[in-house]
Amino acid sequence: MQLRGVLILCLPLLLTACGSSSSSNPSSGPLSGNWQMALQAAPTTTTTITAIRRASNLVSATVSSSAGFSVGNEVAVSGVVNSTYDGVFTLTVVDKSTSVLQWMQSGPNSSSAGGSIVRYSTPPKTQSGFLIQNGGTVTGSVIFTDQPCSGVGSVTGTVSGTAISLLVSPTGVNVNLSGTIGSGQNSMSGNYTTLSTGCSATNVAPGTGIWTANRVRPLSGNIQGTLTSKDESLSPIAVTGKVSQGPNTGVSAVPLTGSLSATDYCFSTAKISGAISGTSVLMNLVDSDGTQIGQVSGTTSLDGTFITGTYQVMGQGKGAEPNPPCVEGDHGTVTLTL
Repeated sequence: MQLRGVLILCLPLLLTACGSSSSSNPSSGPLSGNWQMALQAAPTTTTTITAIRRASNLVSATVSSSAGFSVGNEVAVSGVVNSTYDGVFTLTVVDKSTSVLQWMQSGPNSSSAGGSIVRYSTPPKTQSGFLIQNGGTVTGSVIFTDQPCSGVGSVTGTVSGTAISLLVSPTGVNVNLSGTIGSGQNSMSGNYTTLSTGCSATNVAPGTGIWTANRVRPLSGNIQGTLTSKDESLSPIAVTGKVSQGPNTGVSAVPLTGSLSATDYCFSTAKISGAISGTSVLMNLVDSDGTQIGQVSGTTSLDGTFITGTYQVMGQGKGAEPNPPCVEGDHGTVTLTL
């Protein structure tokens, strides 16, 4: 019953998010693609990165100073030479003696340098969706998340060289973004202002701060991974399959299709019917006749090679095999690689 409630809530959201397209034709312009954005109010603490590495999905950054940072702080990382490190994360380790900060991030083992880490006193606003560039014009649609003014907003803007200017218009708020495009055209950053056009929540608008954006590569390819049940008596379930991301038409979320297979589990093969917006991924698992089997929800890495999150499989009732977990259903964590 709990899973069914989640499905009912998520599906209308995805259907709504897929609207507000400002273009019906895909474009191959340099900024066209799926973007994850973070909007942060004035920073509380800033430090520079001297070295950074990722090993087994754990990132360790040596910084100029760890003063003012604590475990549990939400921080924004930007400007790293290897832009896959950029994003918003929660600190898991702060070593004052070595000036090392750590957090979890799915991705391949690597090392880099440069950039900065910023701690903010308030959580970030997020925007995710798809942009289309045609010459000096940018259009699209994103999901703006900042209660109570959240919603889907159209995007219009201009680009000239490395200068970018965007206006996002969810219901009740105007979000003005201005800044620069990073090297490789896979990141953007700058300053933002929010103005109320009907939503008067003081924590949303008016407001100012800085914003960062990172391109998310298409989620397409063969899948292999593991479902790890919260029931510790059950062994991890190996899964395989494939996923394909729909074309970019400038909407806030595009479809995901494909299949996922498991052996000696509650389903042998399920069809994937889902959506992606920014790094947020939702995969509904359905039987060949369209019956709901379960759901995978989580986040993808910026390079589109990892998905981490949670899964739920609906109970199939008395007589289902194997028992457990298929009679009452199953849930846990999922890790997928492409």
